[in-house]
Amino acid sequence: MGYVKRKAWFLGMFVITVAASQWGVASESISLTVVDDPDDPQARVFDVTQSSSGAVQLVCDEQGGDAERHLVRGSGTDAEQTLRLRGLKADSTYRCFALGGRRSVSNSVEFTTAPLPDDLLVPTLIMPSAHPSQTGYMLFAVGNMYYNGHIIDGFDPQKLSSDSNYLVIVDTLGNVRWYFAGPGAGDFQTHYLGDDRILFAGQGFPKAWGPTIVRLDKSLEVTATQEKTVSYEVSNEEGLYYNHDVFLAADGESVFTFVHTRQGSLVGFIIKEFSLSDEDGNGVLDDVLWYWDSFEEEARGNIEQYNPLEPYTEDPLHPNSIWVTRGQDGKRALYVSLRNSSEIIKIDYSTKDVLWTMGYNSGDFVLFDANWTLADPSRWFFNQHHVQLSNGRLVLYDNGSDRFLAGGDPYTRGLVLEFDENSRYVRIVQEYTESDWLEPFWGGYTLNADGTQLVASGHCEFCEASSPFGSFITLADSQGAPLWRVQYDDDHLEAMLYRVENISGCDIFNNLLFCPNGSF
Repeated sequence: MGYVKRKAWFLGMFVITVAASQWGVASESISLTVVDDPDDPQARVFDVTQSSSGAVQLVCDEQGGDAERHLVRGSGTDAEQTLRLRGLKADSTYRCFALGGRRSVSNSVEFTTAPLPDDLLVPTLIMPSAHPSQTGYMLFAVGNMYYNGHIIDGFDPQKLSSDSNYLVIVDTLGNVRWYFAGPGAGDFQTHYLGDDRILFAGQGFPKAWGPTIVRLDKSLEVTATQEKTVSYEVSNEEGLYYNHDVFLAADGESVFTFVHTRQGSLVGFIIKEFSLSDEDGNGVLDDVLWYWDSFEEEARGNIEQYNPLEPYTEDPLHPNSIWVTRGQDGKRALYVSLRNSSEIIKIDYSTKDVLWTMGYNSGDFVLFDANWTLADPSRWFFNQHHVQLSNGRLVLYDNGSDRFLAGGDPYTRGLVLEFDENSRYVRIVQEYTESDWLEPFWGGYTLNADGTQLVASGHCEFCEASSPFGSFITLADSQGAPLWRVQYDDDHLEAMLYRVENISGCDIFNNLLFCPNGSF
């Protein structure tokens, strides 16, 4: 008997034993009915009716498959209660019963969930998790990305198109547990906020999404406006929208994002901070708390928007990630990744000054290898994404396609850097890479609290130089040994993803396979 089935069997015996000992033979009547959730084919709504008031629990068992078990607790002691169960497998059969107050057990109900949409891109499970309760779920956006032309002739965003666009939550056994159609292929960042809410933003094709909160019932809670930027008509024509990132402030009260703007032929950007509180109740995030405009800052000598490289002369910087925290000096600051110049800048939140620039050509920092020997310039990061601070260290996804500028061979890696702002050194302390891995665009790399490394590689099928394999997500231990992996196979090489977030099995849904102690 495999691990998953043995685990499910144990959980099943545990809950059945509890039911038998705590509820025993029913002395009060209880009935259970189930109806479809019109907004979510992988959810069901249950009505429990008791002859008297009392606490209620709902138990649902998968019939066949992994024999998983779901447990939902009622929120009160009313005689009539409605319970909702989400995160069921698609195209699967479940049998459910309710446990009520005064030692009662209901009738059982059985249903089969609908299959997934035909166009939803499901990755192939390469390595299942040996410990699903430790790995939980993965949240990301995915879709097909196409380019109508040859990128070697010069990149034109108007030639990009996409289809099959979804936000998805996939468990680490390879099953899609939830999906939301709309955002997908493009530069989409996602965060699970808890309480059945997901924050996302990014540039899709043909539609871009400002910072938006979608609930698990697939209703949109709030979305941001596009004021203080070019008109919608110009944005639509030039492909200039909210792009790449949405960062949730530590206090959970605001979000930061980018807007790409244009003056003449030059593309710049604005960083905006929006309040997450929709005080007027209009469903729109329209309260801008803070902003930083690259054209304004260039006018006061704070930044130079210039790049001599031919592909980047019009879009010299191209920001793609923001991280906001207290710096080593204790002051609130923004760490901004600039892809096209292969640099990271630090911006003082109060003064808006650029405090330093880090990169192979900036001269503000000296780079060392792990053994404290002076590193070759090609060991710097190039075309990077997903810059974060973790325990005082910089964590980033180093795409590496422009590494040839420093005399090195292009390759992609996850990278952890120790740095000191006073002595101005940077030291490479950890790297993750794979054979033949090179992706010039997209991607994410995260260090989890337990030391595991989470990698999201977005494949660029239309690029002249990229990996011979499709987009993948992998979880590795601190030494780089694989623990779990999904990948889009050769039939789905156009499938691209941007970043991924790992969600604990106890923080979402009600599946005992991923949260054995039932602490939902």
